[in-house]
Order: sequence, then structure tokens, then C-alpha cells
Amino acid sequence: MKVAIEITKILKDIHGKGFLHRDLKSANCMIPYNQRNEKLILIDYNVGIKFGVPKNPRTQSLRRLPIPTRDFAFHKCIYSALRAGEGTGCQETEDLEQLIYLLMETRDIFPFSGTAEEFAQQKKDFRQEPASFLTQANVFLYPVIDVILKQEFGVRPDYKKILKVMRQNGYIINENAPFEVKTSSTGKPYIE
Repeated sequence: MKVAIEITKILKDIHGKGFLHRDLKSANCMIPYNQRNEKLILIDYNVGIKFGVPKNPRTQSLRRLPIPTRDFAFHKCIYSALRAGEGTGCQETEDLEQLIYLLMETRDIFPFSGTAEEFAQQKKDFRQEPASFLTQANVFLYPVIDVILKQEFGVRPDYKKILKVMRQNGYIINENAPFEVKTSSTGKPYIE
């Protein structure tokens, strides 16, 4: 859950500046190693877009800008959010939806596959009944998924609430400690 918390903080920051990442996946999460301060960063903003201009820096309120709906082939990207793939819109909620998919992938339960039409339907089914996609070992993710999916499209997400639910549903962590990359008994790397 530490990775989810850190990514949510990063998204809150970039969204507060009026930018969307739009390509959130594990391959775009990096931990540079400098022997003192291992910190997670998001890379690859190539499909990122400006969606707002700050109105009031103190409140981080934004004047929303029109966003092209079909400026990239999101329908072909298995990690894309449903609305982005359908070409019906992209806002902060879509970056957060991609965070859900990233969390599921890191827990080896990424359920989407097949053609663009097939995984679009799978994402619709997931949004209707997310708990049915989770294994018993991953049911702790449900409250996080639920709070993210309930965020309103086109409205600034309630990051405070999202972070609170993440903290309540993960094991006890020290958010200020540097990330450590370890290797499991099967040889698979993981982050702690």
C-alpha cells in the first residue's frame, strides 16, 4: 500500500498543477537509487495533458480546459481507464482508475486481456462488481477500489479520503522511510 499512497500523493500534486499523467502503469514507476533517499517517481509523461489552469493557488482550484477525447489510441491500451478508452473523457479520476489497475497488477490479479473490445467490457464489469475480481488474499484492496471508483468525474478527487482509506487498509507502514527493493523466494522483485 506504500506505493499506492506515494503515487496518490504524486497524482494529487500534478493534478493540483493542472496536469494528467494518463499512462500510469508499473513500467512508469521508478525508484532511483542514490544510496540515501530512495523515492518513487512517475516517468513518461508523453501522453500527459494539461487539463486545468490554477485559479487560486491556496485552494488548488482549477479552471478546467477542454481536453481532446480521441487524441491517443487509449482504446488499445490495456492499462487505460475506461472513459479514456471509450473516448468519452479523461480527468483526474482516470489517473486514479489506472492506479487501481496498477495495484491489481502488483498483486498478480490483473484481470484484463483479449481484444480492445473484450477488455473494455471486462473494465465495465469490474466497475460494476469490483469485489468479484479480487481473490481472498486481495480483498483488502476493495475499500481502496471502492473509494476511488466513487470519485466524481470532472470534480477534484477527495485525496484526503482516498489516502485515509489506503492507510486503514494496508499493513502498518512508515511512509517516510525510503523504498527498498527486495527479492521474494521465487526470485520476483518487490518493493517494501
